[in-house]
Amino acid sequence: MMRFNIRSLTTQQIFLIDGIGAMLSAVLLWVIYSCKSIFTIPESMFLLLIFFPVLFACYSLGCAWVRPVKWKLFLSVVMTGNLLYIFYSLYLAILYFEELNIPALIYFLSETFVILAVVYFEYLMMRER
Repeated sequence: MMRFNIRSLTTQQIFLIDGIGAMLSAVLLWVIYSCKSIFTIPESMFLLLIFFPVLFACYSLGCAWVRPVKWKLFLSVVMTGNLLYIFYSLYLAILYFEELNIPALIYFLSETFVILAVVYFEYLMMRER
């Protein structure tokens, strides 16, 4: 069985993983917003959130393409943006709590844990190099 090793990833791959994850986040947010019979996410909350994963995807994929020399600085921007997005989405979940149903709350909590794992992974990547 092949083991995953952080050291084997290139910085380009890290930015690609983050960019694809941000695109996935935007797509999932749009899908759950569109599935109103299952998830109750108010349009105003959706509109306040959807911009950020799209922006983060463009930034990370751009970094993967450009391959900046000072990649740690660019990766720290990604990590900071991810953490701010977590706080912002949780703030909105609290603000719109009465309008969200259980599946929507589970989505936001799950997304929080996934993004925290990505940030931790990126932190390990920076520390290892």
